[in-house]
Amino acid sequence: MVPAILAVFAGAAVLVLTGFFGFYQFVAKPAASPLHSFAAVLERITERKTRVTGSTMTIEKSEVMELAVVQRRTHAIIKYETRWLGSDNLLIVRGEFLVKAGFDLDEAGPFTLADGMVTGDWPPAKVLTVELLDYDVYFSKNGTLNKLKPEDQAEAIRRLLAQARSDAAESDILEDAERRLRQRMEDLGGGVPIDEAMWP
Repeated sequence: MVPAILAVFAGAAVLVLTGFFGFYQFVAKPAASPLHSFAAVLERITERKTRVTGSTMTIEKSEVMELAVVQRRTHAIIKYETRWLGSDNLLIVRGEFLVKAGFDLDEAGPFTLADGMVTGDWPPAKVLTVELLDYDVYFSKNGTLNKLKPEDQAEAIRRLLAQARSDAAESDILEDAERRLRQRMEDLGGGVPIDEAMWP
């Protein structure tokens, strides 16, 4: 009787060990690969699902595929003037903006695992949005014949937005976005080997 019970327990133990080994080989071990680790990091950063198929990883598409990592309040000022029949009008306008910089994820990947290292194409940082928060008309002058019209103010605001976007693109906000993304990947990645050529 006792040998039969021992045989049952031994058989059960063999089955459990075989199950654990199979789980490790086909589930736990693949999930621990650098590509799976990189996919998990991107999911946390981008808040979008990733898909790993063999040795390739892609970010699933969504309606908005932009990742903003830096935002700053900035100011811009422009002078807008027109002349008609020798008559000048003038507007000097200053605006406050919220600028967001980051990455267009439509341009990212796919990422692959080659020689134990994650490689692929990460898009360059770009100015994603420039939002006008407030503006002031510092100075305005009506010409004798050339009066300021609502269209003049609308055009001045359009040029102010364009100036703010141009100023942002020439600032260090893009370098800051790339630096912050790489730092966050390093913090979350736990030593995932990433090919330096992946970065723009």
